[in-house]
Amino acid sequence: MKNARDYLQLIFFLFCAFALSFFSESAKSGAQTGLKMFLDIILPSLLPMLIIFKTAIKTRASVAVGKLLSPIAQKALRLPEASASALLFGALGGYPCTAVLTEELFEKGELSREEAQRILMFNINGGVAFIVSAVGSFTLRSTAFGFILWLSIALSSFVLGIFLSIGKEKITSKSIILFESKPLNDALCEAVEEAVRSVMLICAYVVFFCAFFKIFQELFAFSNSLFAFFEVTASLCSKNSFSLPETAFFLAFSGFCVHLQIMGISKKIKPNYARFLLFRVIHGVLSALFCYGISCVFHIEREVFSNAQNPVFEPSVNGAALSFLLVIGCFVFLFDVERRRKAA
Repeated sequence: MKNARDYLQLIFFLFCAFALSFFSESAKSGAQTGLKMFLDIILPSLLPMLIIFKTAIKTRASVAVGKLLSPIAQKALRLPEASASALLFGALGGYPCTAVLTEELFEKGELSREEAQRILMFNINGGVAFIVSAVGSFTLRSTAFGFILWLSIALSSFVLGIFLSIGKEKITSKSIILFESKPLNDALCEAVEEAVRSVMLICAYVVFFCAFFKIFQELFAFSNSLFAFFEVTASLCSKNSFSLPETAFFLAFSGFCVHLQIMGISKKIKPNYARFLLFRVIHGVLSALFCYGISCVFHIEREVFSNAQNPVFEPSVNGAALSFLLVIGCFVFLFDVERRRKAA
């Protein structure tokens, strides 16, 4: 069985080499598309954020974040105070930020392996700059749509984090900072170097996936919907024909390209990919439901994004009733979670 798997891998790699050789023009076109997408969208939105957040986590600023968000981290998510910086900066910064920051906290002994793996299961989100600016303002031509998407994904991430905390021991003691903070100039220099390495790794994955998908698109006539499962940035920022909930699903699922980035960055944490993939799907479904609920509350109708310049929010009696039911549902969910914790 093991030998058969080895031969299958060999056949796959030979097929990829064959495809690159005989469809070099298509591969070149796809790689250029991926590189342009990286330079126009990913690099300007991610690199500055990553430098800022990595600098903050190396200085005493991370301690301040931990103090402010410790009630949420400890009581709601059953995570140590030190995890607050990775949770906040990861939610704001974008897909690889959580993995990069969580890996750093794990290496410094601030997080156990189980805690680090749990964070990677629920806190993989698109950043504010990417979702609001690139997807919302640039592609959907509406900043409001971008905020709705980001809020839907953030809320579903928080709910998923609470669910994963069921049965975990309550953290009552304050987090002890195990590493010495660095002066700002040293922290900034290290952050720039590490952030550039991480971003270059992301660039390689984006170019690789875009090159091969261009070949497969010609061979098998793959649609843009299928492409979104592989590379979410290029798919959603080029020809976005998805509804708002569908866009939320793909942003939360994040695509196999991002999955490989996360697995590559968090090698020391050793997350289980099958479990990671399962929670990407669950996160996507929850995000789509939250997005649909918000759209119903404010009566946001979206058939074709290109025609929607300024969405109109129109609260109604039905919308108010739905929002009331959503709030009640959240309280019931949280009460059930707390009941299970006490039972455990």
